Amino acid sequence: MIRQRLAWRLRAATAALLLSMAPAGAQSLYTIGGNTVDVTAATAIQARERALGDAQQAAARKLLERLVVPPGTPLPRLSASQVAGLVQDVEIADEKVLPTRYIASVTVRFRPEAVQQFLRDQGLRFAEREGRPVLVLPVLDLPDGPVLFDDRNAWLRAWADRPQSGAVPLAVPLGDLADVGALTAPQALAGDRGRVAALARRYGADEVAVVRATPGAGGNVAVAVTMLRADGAAPVGRTSHPNQDGSYAAAVRATGAVFDRQWRAAAAVAAEPGTGGALLVTAPAANAEEWATLRRRLAETAGVEMVEVVALAAGTGRLRLRYRGDPTRLQAALAPLGVRLDQGPAETPLTR
Repeated sequence: MIRQRLAWRLRAATAALLLSMAPAGAQSLYTIGGNTVDVTAATAIQARERALGDAQQAAARKLLERLVVPPGTPLPRLSASQVAGLVQDVEIADEKVLPTRYIASVTVRFRPEAVQQFLRDQGLRFAEREGRPVLVLPVLDLPDGPVLFDDRNAWLRAWADRPQSGAVPLAVPLGDLADVGALTAPQALAGDRGRVAALARRYGADEVAVVRATPGAGGNVAVAVTMLRADGAAPVGRTSHPNQDGSYAAAVRATGAVFDRQWRAAAAVAAEPGTGGALLVTAPAANAEEWATLRRRLAETAGVEMVEVVALAAGTGRLRLRYRGDPTRLQAALAPLGVRLDQGPAETPLTR
């Protein structure tokens, strides 16, 4: 058991080092990974060229499906030259070169400005910002109770080993000694606000989600997702997934897609034409650092175009927001930040 714990700590430390060395934007909205290619041609060179072309074409399609709102909007077909004009670079992994066959996993990074201009030229509405970072707390139900930072938590390891993809940056705790002392599984399930907030700050996350996995009969696993927000816990949903091999891979993929769907719904509202305006909100913040963080998070909220400080008081302040979209839906997006809408017109003069 001691050896297992040491191995788990070593994996966590290695992950931390790799995370610190990862290039900026590794989880960018304009990065599409996991494009697997397997092409046979007359020569290896021809197979490689065709495979990379196919990978970039497939990645461009996935990018448009991710960005264009609302979901289901007909997408344009891109020629090879159009795709080439949008690609910034490609990264190749797991490459196998045979005499007439080429196999690889290709990550494609696109040029944001070029993609946005292409979509505008096509008259398409699209999401302009990636989602706010979410800290995922994978809790696994075992016969003797739920576990979080425990060597037996294969659900946590599955999240840590998942491919980096999606429009919402997802952070997974390393499970090191600091994490072990910061939060237990029962505390996560109970939504211990102070401990959860401290862990979120450590990983630079704006929101926290508890993803609870419960193995069941027939090799399936039930997953319940709960968002821990400033205004309380908000259950997102409960689903069931196959897990005969015990890897939890299918459950991780499906659960990760939940965060992308929420982001797309908010992005669709923000992209609605002809709606929006200005309004006043009251927001909590205890010090200058919290104010700076809050203003950044507000500016990154889908639909918010400008944030102005109107008045400050002890622990709270009033802000004027310029926004696009439906104010009711905007309020729902602001609720996780503890921000509430004030009554009355946004242009009411206030004393600074």
